[in-house]
Amino acid sequence: MDFAPDFNDPALNEEEAFKYVFPEKVGDDFGNIRKLRNKLLGQVEKYIFLEEMMEGPWAEKLAMLRFLGKNKMLDEFYRHLNQEFYPALDSPDLPEGNQLYWRYLGAREVNNVKSAFQDDGRSGLYFQEASDSLDHYYLYQKLVYACQMLNRQNIVPLESAFQLGLLDEFRPFLEKELPFLQQPLFQIWITAFNMLRENEAGRLEWWNRLNDLLDEHFSLLSANAISLIYGYLQNNVRYIITDKEAQHRVYIRLFESQIDKEVFKNHFTLSSGSFYNTIQTYLLLDDIQGAETSFNRYKGILPVLGEDISDLCNAAIQFEKGNFSQALDILNGIQEFSNLHNNVKFRRLLLKTYFELGGEYISLAEDSVNAFRVYISRYADQLGELHSTANREFINITFKLLRMIPGKSHLTGLEAEIGAFPRLPERKWLLAKCRKPRKK
Repeated sequence: MDFAPDFNDPALNEEEAFKYVFPEKVGDDFGNIRKLRNKLLGQVEKYIFLEEMMEGPWAEKLAMLRFLGKNKMLDEFYRHLNQEFYPALDSPDLPEGNQLYWRYLGAREVNNVKSAFQDDGRSGLYFQEASDSLDHYYLYQKLVYACQMLNRQNIVPLESAFQLGLLDEFRPFLEKELPFLQQPLFQIWITAFNMLRENEAGRLEWWNRLNDLLDEHFSLLSANAISLIYGYLQNNVRYIITDKEAQHRVYIRLFESQIDKEVFKNHFTLSSGSFYNTIQTYLLLDDIQGAETSFNRYKGILPVLGEDISDLCNAAIQFEKGNFSQALDILNGIQEFSNLHNNVKFRRLLLKTYFELGGEYISLAEDSVNAFRVYISRYADQLGELHSTANREFINITFKLLRMIPGKSHLTGLEAEIGAFPRLPERKWLLAKCRKPRKK
């Protein structure tokens, strides 16, 4: 593209515009321009930079700057740089972190002028600043990408980055104390980096500091940024806190802290299923009162989070209180959920309720086992291997418990089978049934 595109043109071709802004990034190494855009404006980065990078006065000034440089209009280039482009970066609509980004783009143009016109002494006045901006931006970009990469599921968050010495590369950059590093989001991420660099005792201190920063600055963060950070925290709980009960308490705190912030923002990223998991975590800790308090506090927003699973949550609480008939009445009033995972939770609770009621309900429990097995097989691909395998094991063990004769069956082997699956659904309940078989 020889001329600067009109960034305000609604018909502007996104691919051509992006090639114009990032020409050195377009090549055979990338699949297509949209994937490249997602790579450069990834999960973390898009909450710090402008979500629409082609808008605003700075974008228009940059387009003109590039046009002047390409056409060797050097007098106009430097006049525009001083009188138009740099002043545009002082716009109140442009946060400090974004200023660094646009200064980088401007610095690259100065760098291009310096490279193309070695005999032009004027470019030397700006070249050092351009070099600093380029270096700062690329280091900053690596920092963002590290946060982004290591927040993905199934990757040990940040541990692998420290093994590669990434933080050591960032340290000289961070020590310059650039203004944008004082922004809350970066304070939070740098604290997160330090948290996993420490030994176990030191990590908890950084963990608490991280939560304090979130509580202090959440009003300044977008709901999506809040969701991303809490997702990072939840993925790291097991590396920070080794005590299982303490882990469960932290998961509860994280969920309720996040949902409170999302209510404040009136922008929700959590699912109703995650709320059910929180209620179940309370019950796992034998904290029925805590489960009821949390349920009554948040049940009004469950429809906003997706499917209304308030009845399922209420049934789980009644089940844990031993009110099995009441739990069954609630469950019988529930229709199938559209969410597969919510349906799985419903079927597990219904099966447990039939089991506890015993007597005439045992035949219903056996029918429920068979129907549940068919359901898992039918939707195994959508549920994923981990969930499908775990629920099949739950079904198999429950079926064995249903067929055992109290006083005559050997339950030791079954208890060992349960122990071999640490992520088994309803593990605590299954172990209790092994140790105290149902009455005929």
